[in-house]
Amino acid sequence: MLLLSALQYWWLIWLERMLPARPRYRDLVVRHEEKVEESEDREEEVVKKWIAQGRVHRASLNWRNTFLKWVLQMTIGISWLHLSAHIITTAMQLKFPIKSMENLKTVCHVPNCSCF
Repeated sequence: MLLLSALQYWWLIWLERMLPARPRYRDLVVRHEEKVEESEDREEEVVKKWIAQGRVHRASLNWRNTFLKWVLQMTIGISWLHLSAHIITTAMQLKFPIKSMENLKTVCHVPNCSCF
């Protein structure tokens, strides 16, 4: 399970890099001119001031990328996760690869097919 969790984590990181949920501003210059106190109220005031000055922009959610990532996760991601889990569990049981493929479910598009 630990290996599957790590693989799924990297899959989600890859999806976020390919389809970012929020736009990335690469031209943003970070300046540390002001010494800011550790107060959350002060931090909110500074952020509001920067937004008013145009130094930073609020990032809005990209719904197209979010929907596309969701569809990819629900189709390719889940299939890949189940296949990886099956391969790992059969490898841990020391079975031959041919016998492990017999237990995989198949999908047929022919009406009279007896795949199950």
